[in-house]
Amino acid sequence: MDFVFWNLSRISYLAFRILPLGWVNYYVFWNFMFSGLVIVLVYVFYDRDSPCQRQEDLRIV
Repeated sequence: MDFVFWNLSRISYLAFRILPLGWVNYYVFWNFMFSGLVIVLVYVFYDRDSPCQRQEDLRIV
């Protein structure tokens, strides 16, 4: 999970440095942040709904 965050920050930083300053830069930066947030949410919900997690919960009950 730390690798995902590090990779996204690195990509957004590179895009921030390569592109010229202005509204394009701002748009790309927030686009990367939003896509990263979506990826994290999908990862969390997928991990929570995995079959292994359900079996562990049933075993505890």
